[in-house]
Amino acid sequence: MNFLFFPSLSPKGNISQVVGNTRIEIEYIRPSVRKRQIFGDLIPWDKVWRTGAGSCTKISLNEPVKIGGQKVQAGKYALLTIPG
Repeated sequence: MNFLFFPSLSPKGNISQVVGNTRIEIEYIRPSVRKRQIFGDLIPWDKVWRTGAGSCTKISLNEPVKIGGQKVQAGKYALLTIPG
């Protein structure tokens, strides 16, 4: 039986970078607009949105860091966004 492979409409990606002594990894599924109005329609303004298509974008840190002046412990986190 032959199966055809079709690429995902919302491709998965990941990136990792070492900054100082900290390894930062980000896993995401990139939303595709496909002629749709995304922000303000599909994703409403001023409401929590799970950042990404299909599942939340995740960030992993192997060391504690400061983000926006806030201490963040090492670990794996989901990113949520409030578009505005």
